[in-house]
Amino acid sequence: MENGFEFYFGLVEVDEYVELEELFQHGDKYYYFKMVVEDDMFAIYDTCNRMMPFDRTQVKAMNMAMFGVTQFYNALNEADAVFEKRMNETNALMDFWNDE
Repeated sequence: MENGFEFYFGLVEVDEYVELEELFQHGDKYYYFKMVVEDDMFAIYDTCNRMMPFDRTQVKAMNMAMFGVTQFYNALNEADAVFEKRMNETNALMDFWNDE
């Protein structure tokens, strides 16, 4: 690839149940997805032989969309952490009361 690059993501934990020939290999690692960046476009490929092409003019919009996705999942992770902390505190209190 003269003017561009490939980026692999979705690292696969390889075990005996994984069909390696269905995955993207880069070096000694295997991935579920590959992004190919060229002069006029970039495309995301998956292991089902599907491809989503994007014109280079869409990079900024894709970046904003991924920022939104990141914020969404950060909020969910924070909510999960708060929930787990509160439940641990509640369970400890219930154990204390039950031991009296």
